[in-house]
Amino acid sequence: MTRSTRGQRGFTLLEVLIAVLVMSIGLLGVGTLQFTSLKGSQDAYVRSQAAFLAYGITDSMRVNLPAARTGQYDVALGGTFSSTTKTCIGAAANCTPPELAVFDLMSWKQDLGQTLVEGNGTIATDVDPITGVATVTVTVWWKSMQGSGEDQSLIVEVDI
Repeated sequence: MTRSTRGQRGFTLLEVLIAVLVMSIGLLGVGTLQFTSLKGSQDAYVRSQAAFLAYGITDSMRVNLPAARTGQYDVALGGTFSSTTKTCIGAAANCTPPELAVFDLMSWKQDLGQTLVEGNGTIATDVDPITGVATVTVTVWWKSMQGSGEDQSLIVEVDI
């Protein structure tokens, strides 16, 4: 039995190529996971901003209950407001409940458009004639920044 004097001295080219292939598939998987995570984080951030805006207008309605319970905050999709709307900021503003409602809605619509991609919203108030409790339904729409740019929405229903 003769023994070869030649021993193994390192990797063959085939082994190196297989290692590079396995490593690149792993790195592609990690990259895909990172992208999916980033997309999910962005979607969650935008949805939380929509919720913040929806609950913000309901808080404004609670401050101005006389106008809210008479439906003065009700607004349709795409509703616009005059640029001459009275500014109701500060103690010296001296706004009536209807003027405050218009100011709140104008500010809310501007915030929707600036915070969300093509953001818009509606408000509908339904007052129970027996209890006098108003149920407010706020719907916020926006375009998703991810993928096909499909419409997203959030519906908040609260009693005031």
